[in-house]
Amino acid sequence: MNQVLKNKIYEAQCLGNVEPIEYMVPYPNTSALLEGQNIKHANQVIYESLEITNKTFFEKVQQTAHWLESLGLKPKDRLYLPSHSFPISEILAFGTWYLGATVVIAKELPQNTILNSIHCRNIIPTDIDFFSSISIFDSTYIPSYKPNLRDEGVLFIDENKVIQLSHYNLLVNTNGIQQSIGLTGGEKIFSDLKAYSMEWLIFQTILPFYAASLFTSHNPDIVFGQNNQFEKQSYTFCHELSTFSSIKDSSILICPENTCALSIGNKPIHMTHINSKKNHLSIKGHSVMMGYVNEVENGRIFKDNSMILTYMS
Repeated sequence: MNQVLKNKIYEAQCLGNVEPIEYMVPYPNTSALLEGQNIKHANQVIYESLEITNKTFFEKVQQTAHWLESLGLKPKDRLYLPSHSFPISEILAFGTWYLGATVVIAKELPQNTILNSIHCRNIIPTDIDFFSSISIFDSTYIPSYKPNLRDEGVLFIDENKVIQLSHYNLLVNTNGIQQSIGLTGGEKIFSDLKAYSMEWLIFQTILPFYAASLFTSHNPDIVFGQNNQFEKQSYTFCHELSTFSSIKDSSILICPENTCALSIGNKPIHMTHINSKKNHLSIKGHSVMMGYVNEVENGRIFKDNSMILTYMS
């Protein structure tokens, strides 16, 4: 990517006089989140239905890193993550990050031409006996490479667009959700999302650890996603940018170009600014993506110190 375009993207990621280099999260990368939680809350149950603690989860992640390495995955590789049942996909995502590689997700398995164009590996069997496969590996893994916050953490394939997101994007978007909703730790949260969307990656995979919450379907305090069986606070997801001005307070506007969450109702999440114009949103903030893999598309949307996303009214 040429330097002029890099500068335009960086300008869109700045918010006022706060630049992304003034990191607003306490972790050096996404997998360090687990290390931090194990220092503070190793024996705290994170997944109630399976009685999995932070310590148990972290051990599974480290075994997964060993297993992925045995399959030939290397740091800085890109790995396509097929959708597995809970909590296999969640462990696979963190295992990939802990090894130092990039998670690639998509609703359906992309064509080989797309995977090849982004140098992505597809080595995880869909019918794997996962827990049996990783059980033979040591529960301690020493990474040979630790990415920093500005390094690539995820490629999200959204139809014909490939969105590149950094470790910082993932953490600061999660932080924005935590602050906007007011999670202080210990809340019961729940979602039932399939492992192929940014909602799944942020709300179901990262947020429970970041917010030190208990992930449970038993009388949760907060539910994310299309689920009406619970009486307490529930948020739905909306993907239509055109609804920004009229969206309900109980809806979360999803925009993968802004990592995942863009606003709770029509209030932008922390470290995000939205200027609503006819047929487009002008977005600035720390969750703004690293860019599309396609540079031509980047040149089209990054201008006027912002990320301009158009929509049909």
